[in-house]
Amino acid sequence: QKILEDLNTELNIETINIEGVIVQGESSLRMNDGFWHFPISSFPGEKGNSVIIGHRFLHLPPRKDTFFNLENIKIGENIVISQNTDPNKPEEKEHLNYIVTETKIVEPNDVSVIQQTDDYRLTLITCTPLWTSEKRLVVIAKLDKLYKRV
Repeated sequence: QKILEDLNTELNIETINIEGVIVQGESSLRMNDGFWHFPISSFPGEKGNSVIIGHRFLHLPPRKDTFFNLENIKIGENIVISQNTDPNKPEEKEHLNYIVTETKIVEPNDVSVIQQTDDYRLTLITCTPLWTSEKRLVVIAKLDKLYKRV
């Protein structure tokens, strides 16, 4: 069941020109279709760690649908996830605002960043340095509950 796709879920980081759909599926090959929601992670807006993994250079700017510019994100910036709340009203979207709290680089096999958490967290993961798959760039953001009924 493709809940996020049915809700037309999108990720947007305006400050660094990243925008695209979030897709689901068991295989990481889904990253070719958009930002991939890691299957065992929480859904955006839910308690826990919602993990989104994306290619870094599948497409190049000016296209916005990869994490090409992710290394330019700064602590305190906003990541917005929007989705339809009512399938009968596709123009009405719910916006979840996450605030970046941490960025770090980890080894490709470091599973600590995908572990479940007790907070309302969004974790974005991509390859780094640019043009390699040597390590992983990880961006951690927390849901701004002032704008979201929990």
